[in-house]
Amino acid sequence: MDPDLDRQFQSGRPPAGGEAMPSADHDARVLEAARQAALRLRARTGRRRWSAPLALAAGILLGVTVPEGLRRATVGAPAALTIPARVAERGSQPGARAIPVEEARPEDWYRYIQELIWAGEMEEAELHLRRFVQLHPRYRPGRGE
Repeated sequence: MDPDLDRQFQSGRPPAGGEAMPSADHDARVLEAARQAALRLRARTGRRRWSAPLALAAGILLGVTVPEGLRRATVGAPAALTIPARVAERGSQPGARAIPVEEARPEDWYRYIQELIWAGEMEEAELHLRRFVQLHPRYRPGRGE
């Protein structure tokens, strides 16, 4: 730094160009105001420090409970489940007639659940199996109820 400019700054005298240099008193006031502003900002951010963990916890809670609630909503309608009235044969019309699962014989319904699994329809097979266990809790394949 230019030593002549440094002396002018310390004394508060205007430089050669005619502009006044800030005094040491002015610098002290500016520095104090900056410190006070920093303290206010620090105090304000200290109150909000729980916002990120709280939002994270809320997100995790929603991520765990919403899918479970949606699954229960789809499983909660077992009355709409039906099975084909007859086994599909070559050349026959698929899905020509369906009966509610409550009216089907357990053996036929269980065989239909197995067909769903073999066809890769796991979600539908799970719905049918849950309802099957509700209606026929003592059923054992090959032995009946």
